[in-house]
Amino acid sequence: MIINSYNDIPYFSCKAAEIRPENKTDHFGTFVAAGESFTIKIVNAHSDDERFPRVWARVELIDKVAKDRVDDYACKVAAKAIADPAFAPVKVDLRDGETAYMKTWTCRYPDDEAMDAFIMQAKDFIEAHIGELRALSAPAKTPPDDLPFLEDLLSLI
Repeated sequence: MIINSYNDIPYFSCKAAEIRPENKTDHFGTFVAAGESFTIKIVNAHSDDERFPRVWARVELIDKVAKDRVDDYACKVAAKAIADPAFAPVKVDLRDGETAYMKTWTCRYPDDEAMDAFIMQAKDFIEAHIGELRALSAPAKTPPDDLPFLEDLLSLI
């Protein structure tokens, strides 16, 4: 990638995260929220077969969820999004439960200020809700083997 100056690199002057280009269409960055480091990926998804150019940004929140919990977890996150607008940008990949805070811009690309605003929203969300998301994505607790089963309890009655 040949550039005339650092000013030609999108998101180089963002203040909410340190973002650097990976290639002509992909940018990666990191920021700290809730005492942890999070990664943001920004992709310019314009191609010849798409009518409108678009840019999407995603912050990975949960890497994966147990296969037997993905559907239940995704439904719980969707219900949260209906009840609380703060959850609206949260998306769950139904294949593996990967969860990201995402936004897509179409036609009008975000400038550094708009990207900073998105990252600040993601930081605020993480500060307020990352524990809740992790609790929702945790494996279901199974009773220890030494606890009596329901039939055993019912037979006592």
